[in-house]
Amino acid sequence: MMANRARARIVALDDDTGMLALLQHALHDDEHSLSVYQDPGEGLQKILEQPPELVITDLSMPGGSGLEVIKQLREHYTNDELPIIVLSATGDEDVILQCFGAGATDYLVKPFGEGELKAKVKILLRRAREMRDSSKSRRLPSVFDDENWTTSDIVGRVFAGYRIEKKIGEGGMGVVYRAQDTATDEVVALKVLSPVYARDQAFLKRFVREANYLKEVDHKNIARFYELGQVRNTYYIAMEFVDGPSLEEIMRTQDLLSEVRIVDIIIQVAEALNALHKQGIVHRDIKPGNVLVEADGTCKLVDFGLTKRPTDERLTEQNLFFGTAAYMSPEQARGSATVDIRSDLYALGVLFYYLATGELPFDGDDTYAILFKQVHEDPPEPQSRNPLLTDTANFMILKMLSKDPKKRFQTPAELLRALRKHREFFVARSGQYPGTTTEGVGMSTGG
Repeated sequence: MMANRARARIVALDDDTGMLALLQHALHDDEHSLSVYQDPGEGLQKILEQPPELVITDLSMPGGSGLEVIKQLREHYTNDELPIIVLSATGDEDVILQCFGAGATDYLVKPFGEGELKAKVKILLRRAREMRDSSKSRRLPSVFDDENWTTSDIVGRVFAGYRIEKKIGEGGMGVVYRAQDTATDEVVALKVLSPVYARDQAFLKRFVREANYLKEVDHKNIARFYELGQVRNTYYIAMEFVDGPSLEEIMRTQDLLSEVRIVDIIIQVAEALNALHKQGIVHRDIKPGNVLVEADGTCKLVDFGLTKRPTDERLTEQNLFFGTAAYMSPEQARGSATVDIRSDLYALGVLFYYLATGELPFDGDDTYAILFKQVHEDPPEPQSRNPLLTDTANFMILKMLSKDPKKRFQTPAELLRALRKHREFFVARSGQYPGTTTEGVGMSTGG
């Protein structure tokens, strides 16, 4: 049936001949019919005369602004009727928000590959066609059928081309759902920003920053990013759905793991931090609830809502508290503006401690009591809480928990060398292996 379908008509507006050549090569085929215009005014007029199925526009052109093109088109067509992809050389959060606020459907930062472009075009065209072809009587109910909808009550409805199946998590900024892409049938984790925070520019910028950083990193121990989008001023991030429990869930329901299994987990999280470190990114919220374990034992780091680079502007002003006190480094607890990857390694040390002993190194009656201990008190030795722990593991945990960042492992790569050496020695001596399934963890991985 696809062979009999008319080619999808696409209009592209861009003054860059090189970019137009890339678009022509990628999209002028048996499935697409591409018309290109270097003059945005001429292109806009052609679109209004005969609307295509998709518009691709550059943000900055000598003859006009892509933002103005979007605004004029949105006076005539909704997102469902006419998807618009913006192309831009900048990934600046303010610019991205301006485009989404004007009515853009998607945003691509140059340079990008043909594969990424074609994938986005394919999904947007399928969603738009589905919306046009489905009659009101037989389509799934949309979130927007209810004017008073909230992010906590959209299960069973369609939002932004995703069929919402169930809620799988909730945080301060929004809700995470298991959802199915109606265009591809792929199951994803869909993070929907609460409309309350969508009115706060700082929260919006943090949400866009999370998406930008996820997009930059491709690693087996980090949940993959799919897309950032906005529908009727509601922002969302679609990412890989990890079918497995969190380390927090595992620790709540099972006995302590073997040391070799614990070291294997810490190695995987350190691998994820190493990938972030290579991009100059600090996660800032390493904790067991943000590490998910798949059926084969693979660990995936999730939740990049607090992620930043040391050079980023500060978005946590007005004495707002972000992060998890029990996993916060002393420099974070003091509100230092110079937090780097060593803070993530400290938090990973707390996670190591927790997995090895079943207890946190610092607790207290409230957040500020815990933060005080993070800054001023030494943790009890892990071996005092788990005598079976090896001297090497005990030493590594305490080194990771040093108050002075200069006394910790300085990079994930340095930590990984120590962890792998310990694992090799431990395995050779004991004959124990980490295992390749969640049987080594001791619980099922039902979604």
